[in-house]
Parts: sequence; structure tokens; C-alpha cells
Amino acid sequence: MASKISKNIMTGIFFLPIIFAWFTLRKGIDKKVRIIAFGWMIIFIGAAAGQMHSDFNNQYEASHKPVHKPVASAPPAATYEMTAYKLYGDYKSNKVRAENRYKGKYVKITGRIGKISKDISQTAYITLETSRDSIGPRYKIQAMFKDPARVMTVSSGQTVTIVCKVSGKVGNLICREAYLIN
Repeated sequence: MASKISKNIMTGIFFLPIIFAWFTLRKGIDKKVRIIAFGWMIIFIGAAAGQMHSDFNNQYEASHKPVHKPVASAPPAATYEMTAYKLYGDYKSNKVRAENRYKGKYVKITGRIGKISKDISQTAYITLETSRDSIGPRYKIQAMFKDPARVMTVSSGQTVTIVCKVSGKVGNLICREAYLIN
């Protein structure tokens, strides 16, 4: 007479057959239960292997697609044109008025590059110098670029003109969708 399998072992066989099917090899377990447990384990392993194969193929195809570089588009028309000093000065003197005037609009800004880097999401950016004091230059405008290739053509200390969409001031004044003009 075959012994019964506990509900816990049955649940384990269903969810983790690779581990729990082996418990059916104990003495007194019915042969039919063993066949079902190991059959389910084979199906489970086959499904997992098929999924891994599918994932590998998808990754292979994605990594071997030809790269089509987007054609550089012209920057949008700027609503305002000013220096980095002026834009940051407007935010410093009255943030509410500056947000109302500039936020969400494209602005053409000329300034001296301080830092060229990437943020934690790997988006290329430059900072523009907004003031100088006894300590040195201050960089408070951060312009985020979609195309890092454009950022690789400039250097710190260089004066540039960019067109970007003002996002607002949180610590630094953030500008997104930046286009390098010169």
C-alpha cells in the first residue's frame, strides 16, 4: 500500500519540481505519483530552457541590428536670446517671474562651459558659468543633450551658444533638449 504525500510536498512539486520531485523516491510512494512528479519536472525544465533560448535569441538580434544614426535636426526657434549670466540672474532675482517667463520655452544661451559630463541616467550635459567671485567661476546652468556626439566637440572653458528648453530651477537651472549652435 502506497503512502500519501503531504500537501506541502505536492505544492513544492508544482512550483519547484526540480527540488521536490526527488521526495517521491522515498519508500512507499506510488509509482504513478513518481511518474507525474518527474514528468512535470521535465516539462518545467523544458519550458525554462525554451524561455532562456528565446531570451538569448532576442538579445542576439537586438545587439546585431544595424545602427542607423538619426539625422541631426535643426534646433527649434528660441523665444529668448541671452547670456548665461542674464538667465541665471533673472532666476536669482525673482524665481516666480523667471519660471513664468522661461519655463517650457526654448532659450538661446551664450556662455562659458564649466563642466562636461553625464548624469546617472547617462545623459550628456554641460554646465555654463553664471558668475565669478574670489573662489572662481560658478556653474549653475545645466544643459542636457540627447546627442552626446555634439558634446564631444567642445571643451571646458570654451564659449558656446546653445538652444535648450528651460525646465526650471532645482539647485541648478536645468535645460533639456539642448542643441549646440557653435
